[in-house]
Amino acid sequence: MNRLARMNRVFRPIWSDCGASQRSSALPHRVLVSLLGALLVVGRAAADSPIPIAIGANVSTLGPGVSMTAGIEPDFLTAELDASVLAYSHSVSSDGVNYSGTNRFVSAGLLGNVYPFGGAFHVSAGAYYLDQHQPLDLHLQGGDYRINGQFYTPAQLTSLTGRAEFPHAAPYVGIGWGNPTLTPGWHLSGRLGALYQGKPRVDFVGVTTLTGAQRDTLYDNLDTQRRGLENHLSSLPVYPVAGVSVDYRF
Repeated sequence: MNRLARMNRVFRPIWSDCGASQRSSALPHRVLVSLLGALLVVGRAAADSPIPIAIGANVSTLGPGVSMTAGIEPDFLTAELDASVLAYSHSVSSDGVNYSGTNRFVSAGLLGNVYPFGGAFHVSAGAYYLDQHQPLDLHLQGGDYRINGQFYTPAQLTSLTGRAEFPHAAPYVGIGWGNPTLTPGWHLSGRLGALYQGKPRVDFVGVTTLTGAQRDTLYDNLDTQRRGLENHLSSLPVYPVAGVSVDYRF
């Protein structure tokens, strides 16, 4: 059998240790809990700081998360650091082929919030670090794999999986309502904006029993299908962000 690795730009090893995958899926939630504990410590330590600092928990289209906001000029400019995790099932269809999987989305952002009128309304801009992976399990059609319009039996293509990975850096712009740094106590805030997540990279990995010209044809068909799927996933490069947060300033 021949592993699909002749063309590195198309077929890259993606994952092979199921235990490691399970551990990595649990890791972001542990990091989030640890980060929340660290923010609580920072918030308590900042109670006597000349710069007002608020910590909070939020729920948004990026998933549940935690945040810390510092009032640089509390009635005009604040700096915000937040982190979120999200996991959800997804499906996508491209060129007559159906894919499904569980998307894992980890994000960390640094934002500046400007309050032009000195009240609760603000304009936000900044950037996020994204760790977003979409496993792509191909659905069989009549018991066979369909690759670029041609069909391959499980005996010819004994395994095939894919993954889409988006760029890590994503600029953000948006608007919001609320300023948790103005006064001590509890605050409720909301936001609406968008991330530019860019074009993903799609990889396939698998094992085939084909040799010679038949194997080369399979490689070419997979390359064509990979590029078509990348173009399909790139049709919506903007990810909407909407959410609410509850913050406490010590």
